[in-house]
Amino acid sequence: MTMQMMTGAIEVGLRVSGLVLVGLCAANFVAAKRWDYGGSLAGTKRIVRQIFFVHGAYIVGLIAALAALCLIWPQGFREPGMGRLVSGFFGLFWGSRVLVQCFYYDPEERRRNRAWDLFFLGVFTWLSVVFILAALVK
Repeated sequence: MTMQMMTGAIEVGLRVSGLVLVGLCAANFVAAKRWDYGGSLAGTKRIVRQIFFVHGAYIVGLIAALAALCLIWPQGFREPGMGRLVSGFFGLFWGSRVLVQCFYYDPEERRRNRAWDLFFLGVFTWLSVVFILAALVK
């Protein structure tokens, strides 16, 4: 594969990642309903519930912004300097999310929801690989 083909493939991968990230934003709303965030937090202090929901909203907002950048300006992630630095950060960020899924989340819950578990492992692995390639491939 020529370097020009590799660059094109990475940009396509970044655009696909943008679509994946849009889906990830939507999945946050499905998860909130499925695991009854509001009901589960009902017994906590009001400020704890507020912090939880504000953090969640900010995370979804950042993921949405990253999705927009991937869809609108994927080549920006490949530019020398800041572009590659940001790509490397997100490669490590999503790679760490794979580790959280594998080693922190409740193993029994993961077994009960195996299809979702594997789906999200695939999503986070894809995102990690694409952003690492964007950072490293010249």
